[in-house]
Amino acid sequence: MQKKRTILFSIVALFGLVVSGCLTTEYKEYTIKLNDDGSGEAAIKFINIVSQMDDSTDISKDDFNQLISDYIQGDALQNDFPDAKIISKKLFEENGYLCGEVNLTFDSLSSVNLFQFDKQSPYMSYVNSYSETYVESNGVYDENVMPVVFWNKNIKKLYLKTQITEVDEDTGFVSLIDNYRNWKK
Repeated sequence: MQKKRTILFSIVALFGLVVSGCLTTEYKEYTIKLNDDGSGEAAIKFINIVSQMDDSTDISKDDFNQLISDYIQGDALQNDFPDAKIISKKLFEENGYLCGEVNLTFDSLSSVNLFQFDKQSPYMSYVNSYSETYVESNGVYDENVMPVVFWNKNIKKLYLKTQITEVDEDTGFVSLIDNYRNWKK
């Protein structure tokens, strides 16, 4: 059970954006395609990757360099997902925001924060760990009962979007999009 909890929290720590340094992201989108045997593929998209100012100091350049060295070129993602195989990872610009995506394959539901009691039960995922807040999904969610998303057992493509950080002009976050544009040159 402890190993399952470790894996559960690993997926939330993907890209280390939530727990490392001053890097964070505004939203995450999880898309998980399941095979009948519990294996499958997952894509986790990070929308609006930003740096939090250190007091009043802009450290976005250092944070961007850490993002590139540790997560894009380094093996930090594989360390976060020891039971999954990282297929690809990339940064890109979308709607004026810096986004990231990691694609992976897995052999068991627990590798991607899913649980199914038995083959007749729905798929389930705990939400709100590490300050992730439910936004939307193609499942059923009622935070007044419990912070768990339920998906019908017959659905093979699961979708979940969470909010990590509320980013606006007054919250002390700096977009990394200019750093990305300079890096791409």
